[in-house]
Amino acid sequence: MEKNKKRITEALLLLLCVYGLWAAACRGQIHETPQAQKEDLSAYVGLQTADGLTENDYQTIFAQTGLTPLGMQTLIRQHRTGLLCEIQARFFEQPKLQVNRANIFCHQEWLAEPTAAEAEFVAEDGDIIITLASYLGGWRYGHCGLILDAQSGTVLEAVTYGQPSGKMRLSHWSEYPAFVILRPRGADEGTKREVIAYAERYLQDIPYDLFAFKYRTSYGPVKTTHCSHLVWYAYHSEGYDLDCDGTPVVTPYDLIHDDDLLLVQVYGMCLEGK
Repeated sequence: MEKNKKRITEALLLLLCVYGLWAAACRGQIHETPQAQKEDLSAYVGLQTADGLTENDYQTIFAQTGLTPLGMQTLIRQHRTGLLCEIQARFFEQPKLQVNRANIFCHQEWLAEPTAAEAEFVAEDGDIIITLASYLGGWRYGHCGLILDAQSGTVLEAVTYGQPSGKMRLSHWSEYPAFVILRPRGADEGTKREVIAYAERYLQDIPYDLFAFKYRTSYGPVKTTHCSHLVWYAYHSEGYDLDCDGTPVVTPYDLIHDDDLLLVQVYGMCLEGK
């Protein structure tokens, strides 16, 4: 009996050590500063059309701001290229990070001094915003939201236990040390309006449950949800399956790596091949 107790104790201690190493390996590593040298972007400020922009131009803009060609074209359509220098300045910042314990197991990374303005998020209605700044040990489970109204800065999110899903301000995303904005491939304005209408009707005020599963035959209200489950269901209503691995549980990581989501803007993260 004593030998068994000793073995169990040793096994538990070993598991705790492994967990500690796993957790330590993840801590404070989400934000990545760009490797490029800062360049003058004044030639792109004030552009009214994307005509004439070359592949080299787009590569420069991405390396300097985190805006993909899709993101730059969005900025031009919105007549907001005057923000390029502000976006670039934030992109090249070396921010001070802080880590808070969200609960006994989970941690959350924040910017100690958020400086981003809400206007510096380059998005359209129906886009998806994601961060991987939340983690459990070495697993970055992250958080995401569905942008309902980019102009007013309204995002639908399911945040945590005890807080039903609801509308939040896009501005609070400026507190995260890294984020990406993604746009579903081939989703026209009509499709995105339908997705937003579905989300506002069926996916608000839903209790949070980290273990909410996808049910592909359901197009109405759901009983529980979590952040990526909410986003998946909104686009599922229009026939999309935004989940790179197709398992019953969808995560922010699954959304980021799904081929049907196109990168618009990235800040503080390296997304090779996206």
